[in-house]
Amino acid sequence: MHSTKLRRKVVPANGDLDNSADKQDQLLLSVAICNGEDLGSFVRKAFASGKPETLLHNLRHFSRSKESEIEEFCKAHYQDFNLAVDDLRSLLSDVDSLKSSLSDSNSKLQSVAGPLLTVLDSYIEVQTVSRNVNLALTLIVSCIKLMELCSRANHHLTSGNFYMALKCVDMIESELLDKTPSSTLKRMLEKKIPEIRLNIERKVSKEFGDWLVEIRVVSRNLGQLEIGQASAARQREEDLRIKQRQAEEQSRLSVRDCVYALQEEDDDDGINGGIGDDVKDVDTSGSGRGLLGFDLTPLYRAYHIHQTLGLEDRFKKYF
Repeated sequence: MHSTKLRRKVVPANGDLDNSADKQDQLLLSVAICNGEDLGSFVRKAFASGKPETLLHNLRHFSRSKESEIEEFCKAHYQDFNLAVDDLRSLLSDVDSLKSSLSDSNSKLQSVAGPLLTVLDSYIEVQTVSRNVNLALTLIVSCIKLMELCSRANHHLTSGNFYMALKCVDMIESELLDKTPSSTLKRMLEKKIPEIRLNIERKVSKEFGDWLVEIRVVSRNLGQLEIGQASAARQREEDLRIKQRQAEEQSRLSVRDCVYALQEEDDDDGINGGIGDDVKDVDTSGSGRGLLGFDLTPLYRAYHIHQTLGLEDRFKKYF
């Protein structure tokens, strides 16, 4: 026969269940408040269950617990708080003394810096004036150099030294024209430099043309002189042959050969004298013109000027 054991189920009382539920609600409420969550759900639940007093009780319990924690925290840090307050008071006094010291230092700095600022402003103004004066002197020196070259070029143009005038103009254009501070002077030079070169080219071309005309006249005179000299030479040869025939006839008729010899020497002197006079006539046509009676300087000059102007090919092609 088996004996059966009856198991007894322990049913908690209603009071215990209510206490555990209240503790759970109190714990959840504390966690929600600590986390900063919304308490609306707890309020709705309390009113829905008809127990708002329980929620109010839990809130009061949480408040008392936090007050006790705050009190314990204050008791634990009361000494540190007093020390911090003392430090703040001493720091406040130090701040006041520092403030007064800074005020005094500022007053002294203002009194000292005022004259220094005035001197600094004067120095900056003087430095600006000095910089402007130096710049003006530099520009004046550049303008003086430019005007000296212009004056030199004008002098060479007046004296007819066209090559040196072109050299001065080239130096002005390559070295000083872009650095000219005066825009009016720069525009004037940009306008006059091509005119100067064109004027020099025209003068040299005119001089060379006049020289060509003179060459034609001299060539014609030389041709006439050459014809005259050739005719005179033929006449002298004819006279010499006549005299030789006469001398041969006299030698056959007379025995006085010495007389014939003396007469022949006299005739030779006369012939040589005539040729010398003709050469002198050619050589005395002007100084520096040579034996032929003309000077090649204008030709060389015109060619050299056109070469300097970069017009060498045109000169060769035209002339």
